[in-house]
Amino acid sequence: MQNEAPSTQKAKSLRGRTVSSDAEALAKSIDVEEEKSRIEPDETLIDSENIPDYCERSLGVFRKDNFIRSRCILVLHSWWFDNAVVVLILFNCAVLAQVDPLKDDEDGMNRVVDQFFEPAFSGIFMCEFILKIIAMGFVLDPNSYLQDNWNILDFLVCMLSLPSVFPFFGSSLSGFSAVRTIRVLRPLRSLTSIPGMRTLICTVFQAIPMFTNVLIITSFFFLLIGLLGLDLFMGKLRRRCFFLLPLGDSDGVAGRVFTYENITTQIGLPDYSAESIETYLEAEFGSPSDLWYIEGGILYVLLPEEEEKICATSKTSDWPGRLCDEESGFECLEYKNPDYGVTNFDNILYAFLAIFQCCTLEGWTVVMNYCQDATNGYTFIYFLALCFLGGFFILNLALAVVTEAYSTEN
Repeated sequence: MQNEAPSTQKAKSLRGRTVSSDAEALAKSIDVEEEKSRIEPDETLIDSENIPDYCERSLGVFRKDNFIRSRCILVLHSWWFDNAVVVLILFNCAVLAQVDPLKDDEDGMNRVVDQFFEPAFSGIFMCEFILKIIAMGFVLDPNSYLQDNWNILDFLVCMLSLPSVFPFFGSSLSGFSAVRTIRVLRPLRSLTSIPGMRTLICTVFQAIPMFTNVLIITSFFFLLIGLLGLDLFMGKLRRRCFFLLPLGDSDGVAGRVFTYENITTQIGLPDYSAESIETYLEAEFGSPSDLWYIEGGILYVLLPEEEEKICATSKTSDWPGRLCDEESGFECLEYKNPDYGVTNFDNILYAFLAIFQCCTLEGWTVVMNYCQDATNGYTFIYFLALCFLGGFFILNLALAVVTEAYSTEN
């Protein structure tokens, strides 16, 4: 009995140690589970598998097991968070659409937007920014807030919106109205909140290198068609039908002078001379200009109905352009290019602009009619080839590049 006592005591002590170690292990496991429950809440609320490995301390203060940070992570990765942000952005866009830039800032809806909605939206998005940097960290960790290029866009918009959150700060800035126009950039935040928008933007950037070959082909095409256009139409879109009225000869034209309503209006000038007509024209329509001038005893007048009608000088073609009625006193002379001087083939740059307009198939028939009036009707062949090759082939080639980039991105 005495020999068994020490062994029995030893066995009991070993069993006690085992129980205590098991209790400690159980306590540790309970602590770990409690910590996980604080950091990784219910998976029905968040997608816990996609939570990145954030830094141990955010802003040098908040640890992973910190109550505030764990709740910020919960909110950030909740399924409703991004949806709520998108709804707020759309609502903000609707509010900004109510602003009338022609009215004063203190007038009507402008005042409501500036004093109520703008500070409210800026404050909400600033709270979102603070929540994200507490949950993710600010800049140093690889998974921190500013390590994401999309978050940089959000950060810039939030910082530029600070004068709206603190009106007393913004009112001290010179040109505060110009600073507040930064709010129109806020809809860009939808790029970071809608995954589909990110895909589209990435597709555009990925397609840029692939556009190099398309750009080379397009440049060669524009150069070839542009040089041909210079050879066919250079300077020919400037012509208009001017009315010619000889001065100093009263035979058959007594009392006929220029008015914008009708060139043959009887105004009953006492003496029919160049001086009296010029005085009348200057009083009615200003000094001599491109619309009228007197040269060599002849009054040259461009009637309003002829200002946008181009004329041709050649009569040799069997399908001639628009010819002036010389029997009625009209003659085809130099004036200006149509559409405020934009539409012409006088140099290669303006030719490129006209070709681009035709390739978009927007108003190409107007340019073709100008050139037909200035030369002959067979110029339609030039424009049909231009629209077919440029408007269909080149455009579809560019669309094919974008489609390939989009497929690769997906």
